Amino acid sequence: ASVWDRDDVLPSVIFYSGMGGMSAGNLVKREGKYVITAVAIDCDLATCTTHRLNNPSVPVHHMRISDAAGVRAAVKNFLPRKHWWRAWLHSSNSCKKATSANMLGRDMSSALVETTFAIQMMEKFGAAIWTLENVPELHCHFKGKYPTAVISNMKQHCLLAQDRRRMVLSNRLLYFDRVSRDITVRDVLGKRLGWSESKSYLVRNAWGRTRSVDSPKGSYSVTSGYMSAGASTVGEFGTQHILSSAERGLLQGYAEPPIWPASVPEYARKTMVAQVV
Repeated sequence: ASVWDRDDVLPSVIFYSGMGGMSAGNLVKREGKYVITAVAIDCDLATCTTHRLNNPSVPVHHMRISDAAGVRAAVKNFLPRKHWWRAWLHSSNSCKKATSANMLGRDMSSALVETTFAIQMMEKFGAAIWTLENVPELHCHFKGKYPTAVISNMKQHCLLAQDRRRMVLSNRLLYFDRVSRDITVRDVLGKRLGWSESKSYLVRNAWGRTRSVDSPKGSYSVTSGYMSAGASTVGEFGTQHILSSAERGLLQGYAEPPIWPASVPEYARKTMVAQVV
């Protein structure tokens, strides 16, 4: 018998999976049910390889999500169609075209088309629940259209040392647990970077804005752009303070620094980390 035939197992499918943020942080058991990922799908080969390294128990499929029928055919190879009605589907389609950080390449109309496609693609599975995450800038186009269409500050719902707001959509009404304490940049990076407990430090984003590493807000949103931490004053910032991909991964919520294939350069690693949910 298949594991999917068990009453205490609920399958999940992750589209646009990236390097595996959803897989790393996924619930594995809830109310007596085991939530098991049947497959995670992404279009970038290096990203798929990175996903496998960090989440070896999760099947990863490399394909471009551009045709809904083709996606259903691919999923069927990992999760038989008879189990789709019980499944949880999640999409985190690319936010590059919608984010305000991408001033030169921003294209809201294309981002809206891609996000609408992702929703319609998931709806055709007839699954028990689907969820979608993307940037808040898209919220105005979906507000009131689904049982859940909200902008959430992720720092309020998970132990995250980062001020990160995301749009969450779902065909079901969702309630998010709240965490009871704030995690700071110092909590996450202080020991790793050798910061003195008695000294003040700053974190700075690509726009030149600064904030204390002890701020309850955490760091600014992690992007693939310039980001640094560890200087005591603005004038002290230098190249030695630029945060690595591993350090950005920790700010994104990883308990341990993510690992990458040796062939993946640092700029590509930072790009992958910036897309983590």
